[in-house]
Amino acid sequence: MEWPLLLEPKRFRKSNCTPSEYDRRGPFENDFDRIVHSSPFRRLQDKTQVFPHDQNDFIRTRLTHSLEVSSIGRSIGLSFENSIFMESADIPPRAISSILAVAGLIHDIGNPPFGHHGEKVFQNFYQRLFKSRKYDLTYQQIADLQSFDGNPQSFRLLTRLQYIYDQYSYNLSFPVLATIMKYPISSIDQAKKSEKYGYFSSEADKFEKIWDSLGIYSESGTPARHPLVYLLEAADDIAFSIADLEDGSKKGLVSFKGLLDIFEAIENPTEQERAFREKAKNISIPSNYPETDTDSIRIQNLRIMVHAEMIVAVLDEFIHHQQEILLGTYRGSLLENSEARNIRKVFSDIAKHNLFGDKHVITLELMGDSVLSYLLEIFTDAVLSEERNRPRSHEGKIYALISDNYKFISQNHPSTTVPDSVYNRLLLVNDFISGMTDRYAISLYQKLKGMGS
Repeated sequence: MEWPLLLEPKRFRKSNCTPSEYDRRGPFENDFDRIVHSSPFRRLQDKTQVFPHDQNDFIRTRLTHSLEVSSIGRSIGLSFENSIFMESADIPPRAISSILAVAGLIHDIGNPPFGHHGEKVFQNFYQRLFKSRKYDLTYQQIADLQSFDGNPQSFRLLTRLQYIYDQYSYNLSFPVLATIMKYPISSIDQAKKSEKYGYFSSEADKFEKIWDSLGIYSESGTPARHPLVYLLEAADDIAFSIADLEDGSKKGLVSFKGLLDIFEAIENPTEQERAFREKAKNISIPSNYPETDTDSIRIQNLRIMVHAEMIVAVLDEFIHHQQEILLGTYRGSLLENSEARNIRKVFSDIAKHNLFGDKHVITLELMGDSVLSYLLEIFTDAVLSEERNRPRSHEGKIYALISDNYKFISQNHPSTTVPDSVYNRLLLVNDFISGMTDRYAISLYQKLKGMGS
């Protein structure tokens, strides 16, 4: 892989708009603006990150998390550009930082309601459905649905679902779309390798077009990760590694002293981790600050320190292994392989033991089970029924509730050559329900159950 080609701002079609003489935005800054002003991005403000919606507006949502990842990604990108490409005529200035800023905004844009647990509800629903009934679906189409995931749904939304005039959605640049593809494999390959996948069969042709255009292949000729995926993944890891604990401290689930005790227990710390541990112990608070809230202030200061330490460690790892990354032979993640790996592991272990067993999180997951399972069932029954086009039938009424935009795209820019195929209809249900906010899903569930207005 070669940087000039990897960063070439190709698109599926030329822009329909002629820029004014005053428009000095670069192609990736243009992508940034397209996302910020779109409804799927706005809906992230009402989608759960870890904790359910709270009276305390301190707690993060998918939107605030995405903004943080975008900010960290841009910062990492700028540092990398200044270290490697400061005077390169082949690399557009600020291209990498701009791509990472956009990718940070959109990396979770296809996630369903109720956090990552929502993905499991989709998967369980389709596994039950295909056990009880047989449909005219290919093996890969079944695998797409049974392994539903926010990653391929993000790619689908960004390349098909947000523009009614053609099948290219936002028509984002190829480097941006490639940077969110953490798993450049299909659902069939995912089943063989027991890992996640990056695209549905409905978007396979777009995946291949991007990879061929940018030359994103390993030395063995197989599709590889775009190198910037590693930096985006690191930005995501850095953002949630301490942010989840900061939210947890506000809810009384994590203490600063508890964090320090765990840092002290790290075996064989790296030199960087030893220095970080000493700095963390010396975080001070003004003597006249109220004792009741010193933990959250210390953890906020710790977050700033953690971000700085991890960014340096990630950049060192990326720069030192850049050749392996460009050959497609690098294995693992930058943060887990870096000098800050133990710090990351500490935060991950604490989150697992202290946050994800919280009653509010468990309640949210149980609610997600009930709400999403019910909505998937009734809308699947509706789209598969021959009565769906009869407005006065029960199935017709349910079908009428589906977004007109998604129905229009499903019929006019279908995911298969046959608009009326079972696969195309089931994807319509996925598009509609995964695009819901938590509150909208709950509200619709209650209305259809006769539980409220």
